[in-house]
Amino acid sequence: MFGEYCFEPGETKCTYGTGTFMLTNIGSNMIINKNGLITTVAYQLGLDGKVCYALEGSGSIGGNAIRFLSDNLQFINHVSEVEPAAASVSGTDGVIFVPCFTGLYTPHWDSTARGIICGLVQTTKKEHIIRAVLEAICFQTEEMIEAICTDMPYNQKIKALKVDGGITVNSLFLRLLSDILGIDVIKSPNAEASSWGAAMVAAIGAQIISFNEIGKYHVEDGIIQKPNLSNDQRELMIRRWKKGISRARGWLQDD
Repeated sequence: MFGEYCFEPGETKCTYGTGTFMLTNIGSNMIINKNGLITTVAYQLGLDGKVCYALEGSGSIGGNAIRFLSDNLQFINHVSEVEPAAASVSGTDGVIFVPCFTGLYTPHWDSTARGIICGLVQTTKKEHIIRAVLEAICFQTEEMIEAICTDMPYNQKIKALKVDGGITVNSLFLRLLSDILGIDVIKSPNAEASSWGAAMVAAIGAQIISFNEIGKYHVEDGIIQKPNLSNDQRELMIRRWKKGISRARGWLQDD
């Protein structure tokens, strides 16, 4: 949260690595959530400093799904091929890919879920499946935001999402993410925002800088992607994703 400068309640960041990890600043009042999130300490500056809490969501779908495309399905040779392949088709042609290889995390917490590809037709191409993987990461993010907004006081809404991590170099992913979330997506100019945040906290702890001084080290926000999808289109896509989730859940349970 430090690396993304999320210091006000409601400000939210998401880091995309092997999985997906989201934090929302909820200020100094701890919220006991009811929607599959974790209430955690975001930061406390000094023993006498005020504690800032956060709601945390963790997702099992991220860079591991991209690796699955190359290592297991051999659809691509390098991660750089994902964007042009996904952009070569206008949509997924109805394909939903739920790559929950180790179960579903926030908000479902279902260890019996397993990955599925559904909606295949004779015209389905590998490009449709590649695009469906990008959309899966976006849908998972949308589920986290929905859970967070339900737990936020006064039905507070998240107005923008700050993002960092390897996959954020993919401009198509940023567009899909903004469309599916229906909010602005702000890409950090620093792909290693978590490391930058850790460095700032260390500098404050060592009394090299103060909390009030960190603003001068804040670089301008990077790319701001705005949603272009209608609410009807977005809600249709989310309904289809939830249908896929319902198929993936409980896969390992005995009949």
